[in-house]
Amino acid sequence: MSWLAWGALGAAALGLFIQLVPQAARAVLNTDECFHAYLARSIAEHGSLPARIPELYGGLFYSYPPLLHLLGAGWVKTLGLPTLPLLNVVLLAALMAALATLPVPRLAATPRRWALWIVIANAALATYALRFYAEMLTCLLGLLVTLLLLRVAATRSARDAVLLGIAGGLALLAKNTALLIPVLFAAYGAAEAIARRRDGVRNALIAVVLALAIAAPMLIRNQLLFGSPIYPGGARDVDPWLMQLNQQTFGSGSGAWLVEVVRTLALWALGVGIIGLGIAIARKRRDLHAGLLACSILGIAIAPFSPLHDARHVMPLIAILALSGSVVIHDALAGRATTRAVIEYALAAIALVSVVTLGDRRTPLDVRPDLMEAYAAIHERVPASGTVLSLWTYDTFYHSERPATWPIPWGQGDRSPAPLFRESDPERFLAELDRLGIEWLLVPNGPGRAQFNGANYPRSFVSCVRALGNRGALEVAWGSNTLTLLRRTR
Repeated sequence: MSWLAWGALGAAALGLFIQLVPQAARAVLNTDECFHAYLARSIAEHGSLPARIPELYGGLFYSYPPLLHLLGAGWVKTLGLPTLPLLNVVLLAALMAALATLPVPRLAATPRRWALWIVIANAALATYALRFYAEMLTCLLGLLVTLLLLRVAATRSARDAVLLGIAGGLALLAKNTALLIPVLFAAYGAAEAIARRRDGVRNALIAVVLALAIAAPMLIRNQLLFGSPIYPGGARDVDPWLMQLNQQTFGSGSGAWLVEVVRTLALWALGVGIIGLGIAIARKRRDLHAGLLACSILGIAIAPFSPLHDARHVMPLIAILALSGSVVIHDALAGRATTRAVIEYALAAIALVSVVTLGDRRTPLDVRPDLMEAYAAIHERVPASGTVLSLWTYDTFYHSERPATWPIPWGQGDRSPAPLFRESDPERFLAELDRLGIEWLLVPNGPGRAQFNGANYPRSFVSCVRALGNRGALEVAWGSNTLTLLRRTR
């Protein structure tokens, strides 16, 4: 039975990757993908991290955790930039391999398989394997931290604690949400101290110290260059008006947040995690699996209270909920082989249906064709020193190879184009364009939105542009049915 189950699981995984690889290979990078790809290419070319990116937002601070960009730079130097979108497919394969094979004493094979079926069935993991964001890297590292923590608890080994600290440090270099990992290590150490297990306290200290030591160069660099170790968090140069708009536009209330979380985690991972936590509470189970489930559910509950939150930030919990929930349910069904088999058949059926019905998940993520047409026009018409004001800032810059800007809440100071989106007087609007040195504007055709929300063109902006166009201060350099490229005349 076991070899047959593993064979079916391998076939399902193979079917998934047969679809993901060609979709990733033809990706037309969009939004944040362009930022990550540019940094990977730049680091590969120059061999160092930039302090600022002058072509973006008038000089974007580079305070982002760099691990994805460093991995991307190595990939670019080895395999070339066109293959870069395949990196996250490889990271998903590594996640599955770790879940299946990383040695953890007393972790049975059956709950590992259940968790793998859930991972294969998860649409968000498939999507972000195709999307060049940091989420797939954080999912892999989050699972490695979980497996190594379980291993440390089982072996009581200082060597395993070192491996755990390394995984935690790499996670800190991948995304700022991993700042919760040292807290997790500290909580484990506190539990070990309460139980009076000195080796557990020692191992927790090793993991915390090593993780923070690995992340320290990044944190110190950000403090020295930008005034905050987790910039823009804690920074003094944040524009409160723009930050409020960003929170309103990109944040969500608790109801909408829960809907997005359920969609991201899917009912299988979330359901297994909640059922497992319920069983653990009912049976007064007090081990790492129960603790991981409780921390995961608590993290989901408190996330909406953070300033900027997105459901994709909880994606590392998919594999954790699937694994620990499966372990608790599996143990609760000791002696019930038939029930365990039914659960596995059900999870296998869900995963196989998900693989068969996966479809094209990459095309909806690509840059719109009309925007690609606009970027080609910008590359042709805008001089290399010109700056384009564009809502689609990252992809404008990446695909047109011309500097692009837009108001963001931090790091711009007097270089921020935010006054353009508050201005209703064409003369002052023009003076602000000249002050900022912006001579090119990519704007959508249409009347604009009633109010500026940080990610749109308001009617006041459109009215100023039209007035300046009517008097000849701005002229059309290129246009399509949906977009217009305007040039400042002299």
